[in-house]
Amino acid sequence: MKINKTFILNLFILFLVTTSVVLISAGIKKEIIKNNEILSREEAVRMAERERNKISDEEVLQQGILKVLDLENAPKDDVARRILCDYVECDKVVWDDSGHFSVDDIRAVRFDLNDDGVDEIIGYWRFCYPVGLDIYILQKTKKGYKNLYWTRGAAHYYPIIILNHKTNGWHDYAVILAKGDGKPTVVRYLDRY
Repeated sequence: MKINKTFILNLFILFLVTTSVVLISAGIKKEIIKNNEILSREEAVRMAERERNKISDEEVLQQGILKVLDLENAPKDDVARRILCDYVECDKVVWDDSGHFSVDDIRAVRFDLNDDGVDEIIGYWRFCYPVGLDIYILQKTKKGYKNLYWTRGAAHYYPIIILNHKTNGWHDYAVILAKGDGKPTVVRYLDRY
């Protein structure tokens, strides 16, 4: 019986391909299991953090105030104001009915909310009132600043109260909402504010 060399070569190639697929599949399966274990641990940490942070706003407020940021009356921080102005593109804004807007309408300060040694920019743009202001919190990144969300409609005549209590490593803060009941609303960091 004569064996065809092409047949043996094809059989050998098929063996190599099958072996490679099995090894790659095993590696992928191992990587998937590893990633799932990491995600499960991260989710368990997040759930534990949520449980720790299920205290009421009143309990958070009772833990004390770290700093009161009175943006309306704070000394002008031109660096912080320029950063916020650049972020909200105030130079390109549609003007209000009176045709007035200036960088003086930006109120901003620098404060380290996560105690990492790098200040965040906290501020608002008074162009929006009298119905309340959007408070921006900008975090410095390698690519510039990113918004950690903002509190919509906070009353401009009340300060931003930085609290001792932290959520996920970031200080909670309290604001009075323009259309609220006049009581402080606690804002917590849950991947973003």
